[in-house]
Amino acid sequence: MLRRSSPEKSPPSGQMTATLPPMLRANNEVLTLIKNPDFGLPAVSDSAAGDYRPKLSLDYIGQPYLVAGVDRFGTYLGGGASLFWSDMLGDHNLATMLQATGNFEEIAAVAAYQNLKRRLNWGATIQQIPYVAGDFASGFGEINGTSAYIEQEIRLRQINRDIAGVLGYPFSRAQRFELSAGYRHISFDSEVRTIAVSTATGRVILDRTEDLPSPRSLSLGQASAALVYDTSIFGATSPILGQRYRLEISPSYGSLSSYSALADYRRYVMPARPFTLAARVLHYGRYGRDAEDGRLFPFFLGCSTLVRGYDFNSFSADECGASASGDCPVVDQLFGSKMLPGNFELRFPPFGVLGLGGGYYGFLPIELGAFYDAGVAWTKNEKAWFLDGSRNLVRSAGATLRLNLLGYLIAEVIFVYPLDRPKKGWHWQFSLTPGFEEVL
Repeated sequence: MLRRSSPEKSPPSGQMTATLPPMLRANNEVLTLIKNPDFGLPAVSDSAAGDYRPKLSLDYIGQPYLVAGVDRFGTYLGGGASLFWSDMLGDHNLATMLQATGNFEEIAAVAAYQNLKRRLNWGATIQQIPYVAGDFASGFGEINGTSAYIEQEIRLRQINRDIAGVLGYPFSRAQRFELSAGYRHISFDSEVRTIAVSTATGRVILDRTEDLPSPRSLSLGQASAALVYDTSIFGATSPILGQRYRLEISPSYGSLSSYSALADYRRYVMPARPFTLAARVLHYGRYGRDAEDGRLFPFFLGCSTLVRGYDFNSFSADECGASASGDCPVVDQLFGSKMLPGNFELRFPPFGVLGLGGGYYGFLPIELGAFYDAGVAWTKNEKAWFLDGSRNLVRSAGATLRLNLLGYLIAEVIFVYPLDRPKKGWHWQFSLTPGFEEVL
């Protein structure tokens, strides 16, 4: 028991005592400072008020990617990255992107500005986007009097240069309406690479690249209107819940007259945690008088973001078969002025399923998935099967693994079997881009 002791008396032997602090006096300096709400604050005169001046600073670096490969024609290396900038309040936004490959002519670059200060958003875009495709031909012939097996790779390039203005009006946090108008210049060039191998010695006796005649360039005025909706919730590697869609129509006038139509719908559902069923169906087509003009680059269904397992660089001449006309049906079926791909994927975090670590993904943000892709591309003369035409579905199935690397990028490894390539079996693909998750 503690007792207040008197200074005149000594405590009994062996008994501990404690002294209470004296009562705070009314003029105590410490108490006065505690009661002062301005103590420690800078003087008003030290902080000058002024108008807000927006300045752009780097917000984040979008997912970069790097691809590399080696085939009978040599090595390939390419990559790209994007930078996103904004001011402190997020009213002013700038997106920049650069993509480069081994060819200087195929550099892609984009700069886009957006002003969100008021509900009616506006912006501007300037960009250069290359589109590259090709074809194969093979057969036997003579080179300088020597019998040889000859392979040719034809490479076609279309370079789009655009400048446009954009208006956007959000109806809610999930839905918005967009309008745009601008100018597009399209240039063309093509080349053929010929490799000849002696049938007698098996040695390469010719490896030559030549430029081919190209169409005249185009000048087009363009406009578009789009309705966009997005409630998707992203996990560490891909969306896991919600839905997204974009409905857009884009007429163009000038050297050619046509219009493009886009309908892109995606849905992500979780029937049982942590499994996600992801599905997408997309139609993109060019319609109108000049929709299939030879100077317009055809759509290619074999991109890894559309139908996996049909990437153009994965084909070889022996898949085309012997054809006097040089056609390659297994490749030709992937091109058209209209296309309709669809994707279905079951995704789950393996460590989350096994309970290894906390949270949804467990101790490592890895996602496994099984997928099935299908799609068809068609033209006015070669219609799709559902239009009583000859073009059938091209399909693929396989497994995918995605890994979030320190929140900086997503690496994807794909083991795919293209069901409609008789001479191509299971093979690996690798990329540093997510699946069909590009921003709408």
